[in-house]
Amino acid sequence: MKRSLFNGKLILILASGTLLLSACNTNNVNDDETTTPSNIENIFISELFVGSSLEDGVLELGSTSENEISLHGFTVNFYNSKGVEKFYTFKDEIISKNKLVIFKTNENVYYQDNINTVINLDADVIYGRNYIELLDKENKLIDCVGYKKINVSYLNNHSMVRLKEKQVSNHKFDNLNFIKIKAENKNYLGNLNAPLTQEEIISGPRLSEEVYGNQKYSENDKPYGGYVNVTISSYVDGDTTYFKFPSSANVGTGTQKVRYLLIDTPEIDHGSGAEPYGDAAKKFTDDKLKSATSVIVQSNKDFALRENYDRLLGYVWYTTDPSKDLVSYRLLNFELVLNGLAKFSTYNEYETMYYKDVLYFNYFEYGYETAVDKKINIYS
Repeated sequence: MKRSLFNGKLILILASGTLLLSACNTNNVNDDETTTPSNIENIFISELFVGSSLEDGVLELGSTSENEISLHGFTVNFYNSKGVEKFYTFKDEIISKNKLVIFKTNENVYYQDNINTVINLDADVIYGRNYIELLDKENKLIDCVGYKKINVSYLNNHSMVRLKEKQVSNHKFDNLNFIKIKAENKNYLGNLNAPLTQEEIISGPRLSEEVYGNQKYSENDKPYGGYVNVTISSYVDGDTTYFKFPSSANVGTGTQKVRYLLIDTPEIDHGSGAEPYGDAAKKFTDDKLKSATSVIVQSNKDFALRENYDRLLGYVWYTTDPSKDLVSYRLLNFELVLNGLAKFSTYNEYETMYYKDVLYFNYFEYGYETAVDKKINIYS
C-alpha cells in the first residue's frame, strides 16, 4: 500500500497487483452474459478523463449520497472488442458525495481536492473505445459508458463529464448524459462539477470577449478567432450568406460570401430541385438574420480562413437585443443543427475554439445528438 498527499488531502492508492485478468475469475460477467439492471441510482460513472496519451486515462465513479456506501463485492469491467480485458472487484472501499473513486493508468498524475480511493490499472483500458460497466455485488448492471461488443470510438481527443442533471445511474449509455470538454482539463476530476448545465449547452456557446475580444479576425489569410460586425448584402441558402465586412477584418474590400462552419444544410432548388428541408433551412437562416439588430462573423482560430471555393468560413452570430450586449448573441450555425435543419460536419474535429471549457465542436455535437434523439426535421 502506498500513500500520497495532494492539496493536503490523503489519497489511498491500491497496488495494481489487485487487478486480475478476467479469465482468472470464474465469477465475473463475461462478454456473452447479460446482466440484470440494478436499482442502485445514486452511484454512477461521473467522468472519463483523456490525457495526452492512452497512459493518462482516468475513470471516475461518483455518488450523490451524503452517506458512505460500501462497495464491497462491486465490480468494474473494462472491455475491449474481444471481451473483458480487465476487471476490478472492490473490497473495503467506500463511496459518497465527498469520497469518489478513481481508476487510472498513470500513477503520477491527476489527483484533485476530494479524498479519493485511487486504483492504479496496469493496462491501457480507459479510453474512448472501451465499454466500461459498473456492477453491484449480485452482478447487476448499475451504470456503463461505451458500446458493448462494438469497437467504435465514442470519445476522441476530449474528456467526458456527467451533467449535474444526469447524475444518476443508467443501464444504457447515453451521450446526452455527458458533456465533452477539452482533453487534459483536470478541473472536473475529484468533484461532481460540470462546466455547464444542460440548459446552457442547449442554448449554445456565447461570444467571449475575454478569450477572443482582443484577437484579430485575420491577417495574411490566417484566421485568429476574432470577430467583426457585418451587414447583410444578400441571402443564399441555409448555410451561406453574403456579408459586407469592415476593413479591420483584412479579408478584402466589398462583399464576401460566407460559408457557415461545422454545418451543411440541405440544398435549395438551383434548377435540379430542392432537397427535403432545404427551403425550411433557408427560411430559418433568413428570418433570424432579418430580425437581428446586429450580426457578427467570427473566424476560426487555427483552421482555414477560406474554403476551396474562396468562400470565407465563419461562425455567424446574431442578436435581437437593441443594446447589442455581447452575451445576447446566439450562434446561428449551432441553432440550425439543434433544430434539425443542418447536418453536423465532423471534418473540423480538431478545432480549438471554445466557451467555458467546451469546444464549439462539442456544442454542435450535443445539438446534433439532441436533434437525432428528438427526431427533429431532417432527423425525423
